Amino acid sequence: MLGYAVKITKDSQGYAVRFPAFPEAVTYVDRQEDVVAQAVDCLEEALAARIADREDIPLPVLVSHGQKGVVPGTQVMAKALLWQAMRAGNVRMADLACSLGADQKAVDRLLDCHHASRLDQIDSAFKALGKRLELAIRDVT
Repeated sequence: MLGYAVKITKDSQGYAVRFPAFPEAVTYVDRQEDVVAQAVDCLEEALAARIADREDIPLPVLVSHGQKGVVPGTQVMAKALLWQAMRAGNVRMADLACSLGADQKAVDRLLDCHHASRLDQIDSAFKALGKRLELAIRDVT
């Protein structure tokens, strides 16, 4: 699976969740059954903050079987990949807006991880960058 490596450590207080690729992303969880949900939330907030602050985002990596990894929700992952593609191509938000025939607010919303964007809008943005978003289905382990 493509995702981000996670380090989970247990102590007397509960569980500490950290992401090596995102030093700023740390959360503490009391109950083991809440670790995965809180890890996803923490990762999504780190991605959202990096996009909002116009910072680079590490590419997701192939997390092999036996390693601990976290995958953000589909929409957040799509927005993070869109931001990465823009950065890699030196495409400014204004340039993307012009390519889409949209205003800058529309592009702001496309990159806002807290805004639910339509898939066709995300697809159009990737197409404007000369890219295509591909999805895959995997069994949950």
